[in-house]
Amino acid sequence: DVAAMGATPLGALVTLGIPSDALISNVDELYSGILESCHTFGTLILGGDIVNSENWFITIALNGACLGTPLTRNVAQPGDLIGVTGLLGGSAAGLKLLLGESSHQGEAKGRLVNIHNRPRPRVAAGIHLNNSGIRCAMDVSDGLIADLRKLCEESRVSAVVQMEAVPINPDILEIFGDAAQELAVSGGEDYELMFTGEGDLVTQMAVDLSGYIIGKIVDDEIGKVSILDNEGRQIDFSASGWEHLK
Repeated sequence: DVAAMGATPLGALVTLGIPSDALISNVDELYSGILESCHTFGTLILGGDIVNSENWFITIALNGACLGTPLTRNVAQPGDLIGVTGLLGGSAAGLKLLLGESSHQGEAKGRLVNIHNRPRPRVAAGIHLNNSGIRCAMDVSDGLIADLRKLCEESRVSAVVQMEAVPINPDILEIFGDAAQELAVSGGEDYELMFTGEGDLVTQMAVDLSGYIIGKIVDDEIGKVSILDNEGRQIDFSASGWEHLK
């Protein structure tokens, strides 16, 4: 969320619920991972709370700061191009492999599992987008279709995406074949950034960030997201992404 607003992460508050029979070594390992991320992104743990709980839980509230105006999801305009900062579907495919939904073995499996287990927030990319003049962005955390729909609803526009332009992780194509497209547009948790803006600017950002242009914002039914094949026909998927309150 901080990266998607073009901001710099500064400090985190950690709330931790621990069962009474928890091993101290497990808590040490958890904080080792948190501190590794803090070191990578120049972030501090500012405090928080630790409570006894029947089940493990952890909540992290991260504070960030933006030198200028934060990126928002409510200023997309008809005619804007839509870009993404990287490949999609890897995290969802990694989860399927962890759940045993494929018997595939090999390096491709290891790479996808790692994408799911160790996501990399695009902090530097968000700051670059903001500094370069992009004003509208959000992270792809709930799935491309679901998150693009949210952006369109907030901006009171609609979107058209060309399926052949959506960057699918090639390891997914190797393992899941025809299911790769749905994983890429509905899987979520890749934490790549999706952004919109004037054509020349988005094109330059795609070059700068090794990203991809996947479609266009249009003036149609508010919140409508159409995924089209290379012949202009709409593709319907059984899943569109994660909805937290359902």
